[in-house]
Amino acid sequence: MLAFFAGLPLPAFIYDPETLRIIQVNPKAPQHYGYTETEFLGRLVTDFHTAQEHDTVRAQIAQSRKGNTMTVRNWQHIRKDGAVLDVEVWASNIELDGRHCRMAIMNDITGKRQIETALRESNERFELAAKASKDAIYEWNPITNELLWTTGLTMLFGWQPEEVTFNRWHALVHPDDVDETDRTLKEAVADPAQEIWSHDYRFRHQDGTWRDVQERCFIIRNEQGVATRCIGVLQDISEQKRLEQALLKKELERQKIIGQATIDSQEKERAEIGKELHDNVNQILTTTKLYLDLAQSNAELRDDLLQKASANVMHVINEIRFLSRSLADPSIGDLGLVDSINNLVADIQKSRQLEVRLTINGDPDTALERAKKLMVFRIVQEALNNVVRHAQATVATVYIGQEGNIFKVVIQDDGVGVASKELVYGAGLNDIKNRVYLVDGNFQIESAAQKGVRLSISFLI
Repeated sequence: MLAFFAGLPLPAFIYDPETLRIIQVNPKAPQHYGYTETEFLGRLVTDFHTAQEHDTVRAQIAQSRKGNTMTVRNWQHIRKDGAVLDVEVWASNIELDGRHCRMAIMNDITGKRQIETALRESNERFELAAKASKDAIYEWNPITNELLWTTGLTMLFGWQPEEVTFNRWHALVHPDDVDETDRTLKEAVADPAQEIWSHDYRFRHQDGTWRDVQERCFIIRNEQGVATRCIGVLQDISEQKRLEQALLKKELERQKIIGQATIDSQEKERAEIGKELHDNVNQILTTTKLYLDLAQSNAELRDDLLQKASANVMHVINEIRFLSRSLADPSIGDLGLVDSINNLVADIQKSRQLEVRLTINGDPDTALERAKKLMVFRIVQEALNNVVRHAQATVATVYIGQEGNIFKVVIQDDGVGVASKELVYGAGLNDIKNRVYLVDGNFQIESAAQKGVRLSISFLI
C-alpha cells in the first residue's frame, strides 16, 4: 500500500478523519505545494483550503466516516507561497496499520480552469460584440460543415441559431443566387492563397421575405493550406440597396432632365439660326437681287445699284461670320479662355450695340480644366447675347476670376430688367443653369424693373 502511495504521479496525502491531521505524504505533495515533508506532517487538512471551504470540508469528512468512502470534488488549495490552486480531489477511506484513515489524491486543474475561464470570457465578449454590431456572426468548419451562429441571426433574420445548419443556410439562399454563391465559396475555400471571401446575395427571412445581404468571412488554414475554420459575418444591406436604387432612379431622372435641356437648347439654336437666316440674311439677299436686276435694266442707276448690292453682300458676309463664330466651338485649347472672351467682347463692341467692361481676376486658364473653360465661355456668350437682344442696355460688366478655391462669373447690365415675380427662364437661362448644375455649382439671378439683371455663378475648382 505505501509503495503504491509513494509511486503516485500526483500529489497525495493520508490523514486522520477524526483529528484532520496529515500523517503521510507522497514525494509529489511537498514538490507541488512548496512545503517540506516535515512541514506537511501534523498539519490540518483544512490548512490547505481557503477559509470559505473549511465548514464544507469538515462536513464531507464527517460523512465519509458514516460510509461515504469515495468522493470526487473540486476545491481550492493554497500553496505555501500563497498561490491558490484549483484542484480535483479523489478521496477514499483506507486502513493503515489497523487504523481508520483517509487518502486524498490531488489533480491540479488550475491551467484548465484558466483556459475555460478565458474561453468563457472570450465567448461572452464575442457575443456582446455580436449584439452591439447587429450583425449575424458565425463560425463554420469546412471539413465537418458544423455551423455555429450568434444571436444576431435571430435579430436580423428571425431564425434561431440552431435552426440554420450549413445545409439549411444553403436552402435559404435565393434560388437565382445559390449556384453563384456556392461556386465562389467553394473556390475560395479550395484556394490556399485566398484568405477573404465576400459575396452579395438574397437570403430568406423567417417571415418569408427576401433580404439583400452581404456575407464576408475570414478563412483560417493549417500549415498545409487546408481551410479548417471560417469566421464570418452576414449583414442585412436591404436598406442600403434600396437607397442605391433610389439614387440611381434620381440620377436617371437627372440625366433625362439634362438630356431634355440639351434637346431644347439645340432646338432653340436651330430656331434662332432659321430666324436669323430668314429675317435678316434672306431679306438682305432678296434686296440685293432686286438691286442687281434693276442694274441690268437701268443704265443710269447701275453704278449706284451695284454699289448698294456690294455693300449688302459684305453685310451678309459679316452676319454669317458672326453667326458661325457664335456656334462654333471656340479654340479654347489654342487661344485660352481669356483670349476667347476678349475676342467675344471685341466682336460685340464692334457692333456698337453694347459697351462691355471686362474684369479678370487671377489666371483662369491655369485654374480651370478645358471642360470648365468651355462652360464659362458659353455662359458668358449666352448671357451677353441675352443682354444684346432683350435688355435694351448700354453697358454690361463681366467679372470672371478665382477667389480661393471658388471660381466666380458675374454678368450685370443696366437694361430694363424685369420684376422678380415676372422673371421667366427661357431656353438661354435654362441652358446656363444646366451647365452650372453639371459641375455642382451655384446659380443666382437677380432682377428688378428698370434696374437691369445680375447673373452670378460660382463653383469649386
